[in-house]
Amino acid sequence: MMKKAKKLMIGLALIMGLGALGQPASAATVKMNYKLSLEVLINARKVSFPDQKPINKNGSVMVPVRFVSENLGGKLSLKGKDITIVKGDRTVKLTIGASKATVNGKQLKLGQPASAINGRTMVPLRFISEGLGVKVEWDSLNQFVWIGSKDVPKIGDVVKAQDIKPFLKYYEGKQAKSAIEDSKLKPHTKVNVLTEKDFPVVINGNIFYRVDKGTTPEGEELVRIASTKVSKMGMNIYFLQSGEETKLRPETQSGRDTFGDTRIQYNRVVHPNDLYLLNIQDYENLKLKDIEYIGFQEYNDAAILIKNYLK
Repeated sequence: MMKKAKKLMIGLALIMGLGALGQPASAATVKMNYKLSLEVLINARKVSFPDQKPINKNGSVMVPVRFVSENLGGKLSLKGKDITIVKGDRTVKLTIGASKATVNGKQLKLGQPASAINGRTMVPLRFISEGLGVKVEWDSLNQFVWIGSKDVPKIGDVVKAQDIKPFLKYYEGKQAKSAIEDSKLKPHTKVNVLTEKDFPVVINGNIFYRVDKGTTPEGEELVRIASTKVSKMGMNIYFLQSGEETKLRPETQSGRDTFGDTRIQYNRVVHPNDLYLLNIQDYENLKLKDIEYIGFQEYNDAAILIKNYLK
């Protein structure tokens, strides 16, 4: 009986994000490991690069030259190694391999010359964009290149809420009820299903920039979330799998970090709560690739699920 009570106490402490002695786990920040993809956004929407993705080369973001004509409104002309881009009264000229280029005849030094990579002509994005009079901002924290407006859309403008009935089969077990409740503690009837391309997105007034995979220094899998949600308690997420119980995950506060208005939080994939509260004996075998949907425990008008792209 004493052993069972001790297990329950430890499990409750873990749910609350506390250490073994009841102290906040955020007392010492642990450096987590992660690798973020470089993303280019136009008017706060991600741009798809089907062939050659953007790369960061010695501090310069390089993009396929066709991106310019297709997304920045520039008229592109290629002649041998010479590249000419015209937009309105602006003309940008570069030569592959050359360290200098011209904007309306004025010669300027390039941080990185145009180059051929994997058979694609790659050009320095900032130089081209600013040369054409298009605003560019580099976001090193999120690895975003913002072009144009930074007005991030609300979730309802990105995805349409759908009937939750087809998803109810995933909400099973002891933790399903709290995972699916709305702000009035009633089950959601609608669900918003997000994919990777839908980020960044505004949910309940907070910007959720991106959701990525991370690991602890010991190699344990994490879900990394970057957002402007800076509440003291952090945000719970949950995992949905076919034929498995719903699994709630508190924030791992020891990894929490804040940069200005942006909070980085981590939620563990494997958590002993699955043993203490759900009696899942092989809880340590759970892998991120096994999870079908990641849910945000946000009291939105509809449940919020992310189709797992972190596999």
